[in-house]
Amino acid sequence: DQITHLAEPFNVPMAVSRRVLDRDLASHYGAGKSLSLQVDENDIGRDEIRICNLSDEGSDWANKQEDKYAIDPVLGRLVLPEGQAPDARVRVTYHHGFSAEMGGGEYGRAATFDGDLTPTIKVPSEQPTIQAALDQLAASGGAVEIENNDYYLETPHINVAAGKKVELRAADHRRPVLVLNGALLIAGGAAAQVVLNGLLISGGTVRVPKDTGGLPNELGQVTLRHCTLVPGPSPAIRNVPAQPAMPRLIVEAPHVEVELDRSITGAIRSVDTARLRISNCIVDALDETAAAYAAPDGVGAGAPLIVINSTVIGRVHALILELASNTIFAASRAEFDAAGPVLADRLQQGCVRFSYVPGGSRVPRRFHCQPAGAEFAARVRPVFTSLRYGDAGYCQLSERTAIEIRQGADDQSEMGAFHDLYQPQRKANLRARLDEYLRFGLEAGIFYAS
Repeated sequence: DQITHLAEPFNVPMAVSRRVLDRDLASHYGAGKSLSLQVDENDIGRDEIRICNLSDEGSDWANKQEDKYAIDPVLGRLVLPEGQAPDARVRVTYHHGFSAEMGGGEYGRAATFDGDLTPTIKVPSEQPTIQAALDQLAASGGAVEIENNDYYLETPHINVAAGKKVELRAADHRRPVLVLNGALLIAGGAAAQVVLNGLLISGGTVRVPKDTGGLPNELGQVTLRHCTLVPGPSPAIRNVPAQPAMPRLIVEAPHVEVELDRSITGAIRSVDTARLRISNCIVDALDETAAAYAAPDGVGAGAPLIVINSTVIGRVHALILELASNTIFAASRAEFDAAGPVLADRLQQGCVRFSYVPGGSRVPRRFHCQPAGAEFAARVRPVFTSLRYGDAGYCQLSERTAIEIRQGADDQSEMGAFHDLYQPQRKANLRARLDEYLRFGLEAGIFYAS
């Protein structure tokens, strides 16, 4: 609170444990604090709350309460008291951790909005559904802005007139969840543009089809910015059933340019006549041997690819790897698979620089890539805090990762999706300041809270 006050756990963005929340419920629970609960528009008071370990117990959860609302802050689980109406409207306000402003999140994104794009249709105040707002802008172009953090159980189709642009975005400091029960189709006339900004999309797939309504899809550009296309299987949400893991982005239109910026997505499939650019992103096929980037059949070569400051979990097969810079390709051969983990069909074009490329890959000319030789492969490889989407340390490089990767980018920052955090430089600056200001006889170290 002031310069003479030593920082305590409450003052830093640490995970809140069960014991801490139970002990200091007044400090953490309530409107404007770490966590609050509302049922049928009624605020639930602290005296109605119990903090519990709601771990799995057989086919049920342990420690459910008969007359209290049970909350587990570690597992993110909530149980209503016995006898509570099953259709009760439950709203939880909470905070969750992540390493950077990437994917759908409640951080500020106003600078990324197209301010010249008019009109702006707001959902739900001006139109009740996303599809209704998109239909209103199909001929003229404009922006659809989602105003809240609700779940939208829609599978919209976006069709834009030639030469027009439509942006479907979450309002600044909002993160709505779009729950798909099929494919979100994106199509348009010649030179049309579509932007998705700030959305978390669960289930289904975002698909740019070859044609729509019997007419060729001539869409010029698709941009996904600050979006999450949830990797892996998706749970049942209200009347939308659970869905298995599947490619989350499929590009079939022959000449479209697709850009992903500061986004998280599952596997990508693309025809080789399109073009893709990926920057400051995570592409996660869930397994190093699965295809993260390939043709629609999952085997052949996908579109020419530019990938910068990104982390790719899974195998990559591109027609041309035009540029890979400061990128981690966490991939490996499947058993009995002769093809390398990262493949480019045309080796005379493109460059791979300051990136981690696993052994057996076939890529264009390399410059300062890791591992520098086969003898270093066992030591110089990425180690992640977690590879489970939803964890705060998802795709974060562990301190056990070799320094050649943690400081292996072209500016001596780390390779991968969190390059722009400049962690090595921040730590070096902190150590220098600590040494400068410590009194004689004291020593300082850096201890990581998360």
